[in-house]
Amino acid sequence: MSVFSREQNNFDKMQRRFLLWFLAVTLCLPLVLQAQTKSINGEIIDRQSDEPIPFATVQFVLHSGGVLTDSLGRFSISLDNVLPNDSLLVTSVGYSPSQIPVSYFKDSVFVTIHM
Repeated sequence: MSVFSREQNNFDKMQRRFLLWFLAVTLCLPLVLQAQTKSINGEIIDRQSDEPIPFATVQFVLHSGGVLTDSLGRFSISLDNVLPNDSLLVTSVGYSPSQIPVSYFKDSVFVTIHM
């Protein structure tokens, strides 16, 4: 066996190891990235009538970003890149603002907020 064939054999082994490592990382990466995405889904409801409050503002106090509720009072907002000490502020014309600490939401959840 020549020196060249031994070096080629070692190179082939390294290529196979790298390919297996690359495939393992590529297959596992989407699972890791998906697990990091957190969001709050919910609805804003009038406390007295139990009717949805359409087009209410749902925003973060310290972090720029927010959404409006739809015509049925539903919303979805991402918790990515939000500070742990931030709060969610819900406002609508004719209602007192509601503020909820983000630390209250551990994972992706569905919440009903009564105003």
